[in-house]
This record gives sequence, C-alpha cells and structure tokens, in this order.
Amino acid sequence: RTALLLALHLGVVTRAEQPPGRYSHCSVLLGDKVYTFGGRGFAEDDSKRALVLFSDIWVFDTITTDWAAVTVESSDNPGPRSSHSCAEFGANQFYMFGGMSEDSTRQRLMDDLWRFTLKTSATGSWERVSTSGFSWDSLESGSARPSVRSDQVLVSLPEKEELYLLGGCNTRDARPLAWRLKLATHQWEPLPMGSTAGVQDVPSAEDAELGEDEAQHQRSTFLLDAARVGLNPTGS
Repeated sequence: RTALLLALHLGVVTRAEQPPGRYSHCSVLLGDKVYTFGGRGFAEDDSKRALVLFSDIWVFDTITTDWAAVTVESSDNPGPRSSHSCAEFGANQFYMFGGMSEDSTRQRLMDDLWRFTLKTSATGSWERVSTSGFSWDSLESGSARPSVRSDQVLVSLPEKEELYLLGGCNTRDARPLAWRLKLATHQWEPLPMGSTAGVQDVPSAEDAELGEDEAQHQRSTFLLDAARVGLNPTGS
C-alpha cells in the first residue's frame, strides 16, 4: 500500500480519471480507500492558469490504484476549501474543520465543522455539525469555541466519540491551544497543552502567551497525550 501511494505521488501511477493537481487539501483513509477533499490548484480548463479552490471529493482505491470522483448527494456542503483539516471516523465517515473558503468576492477563514458519510464507496452526503462552546472564559479572543483558522490538525478517537483540534493560524498569528469536541454533546472545551491525565488546574489567560519554542514543544507532545488518555482540564 505504501509503495502504491508513493508511486501515485511521484506520478508513476496514472489513470484516465484522476483529480486535478492540488495542494492544501485533506485526505483520510477509510478501509482500503483514500478520500481527498478540496485543496488549491489550477482548474484544468483555465488557460490563464489562475489558482482556484476545489470543492470536489475523490477516492483512490489502494488495491486497484484507480481514482474515481465521489458523487455528493447533499445540496448543503462546505463549498470550496483549502488549508482545512480532516479526520476519519469509523468505517464510512470523516469530519472536516475550518480552513480557507471563498465566494464570488473574497476568500475568508472558517470555523465550521462538517461530517461526510459514505452511502457507497463513491457516493455520500455532507452534514453541517452544530456545536456549542464551553462555559469558561475563552483563551482565544473571547470565544468559547475554536476561532476561525487554517492549517490546523484534526484527529479523532472514535472509541471515545471525540475529536481533537490542534493549532492552526489566523490572519495574524498561530493558535497555540488545543480543543476537544465531545460528539455526544457537540460541545467544545479547551485543553491545557502538554498535560497528562489528572491535571485539574484551569488554564489561565497567560497560557495563551507562549513563546514559539514552548508552543512548538507543546504541539509536539499533545498528540501523544491525546492518543494515550482523554485529557480533562476540569479533572472530573
């Protein structure tokens, strides 16, 4: 499987039907198929070679090495998107958060969460997920939920019914904080970065003023912590 994906990346594997070249997209592995959504690139029919944002979904079969366009059956969808993040969830779903979107007049950062559910291997539907914020005063610009951002990381713990959101950036600076979404309640809560199980102190506003070296260290340790335990900043 690794060899096939590397061959595809290097252009060794070619098929009649395949997605236009792109970057800043997201990809998830569901079973033996890789699903790719969005990204930025050149439209195939654009003679001016202007960069565009894509809103399509493609599936790559790691067994046959074939690409296929995925048919989206829902009218509601995230629209064109780049620098977003995705996380697989179970055998037939993935979640998508934030990134850069655009309309006819401008591009803008987003803070929305969507779920894509497969009906077959090449058909499925989008559903926007409504979420609420935590009751603490937020550590990010007065918001009790993750702010608009791009280039963040989204990971899932399906056995705990949780999503974890890490980092990202807005138009001014990088976001040093981590968030957890409990899918049972659809509620976001901020997490103390670099913590271990049993930590009970509530993060203070000073925690958002991290130096870059410390922020980078905490980013690198969080995913290990999140995978090992379900962090709970309240200690409950």
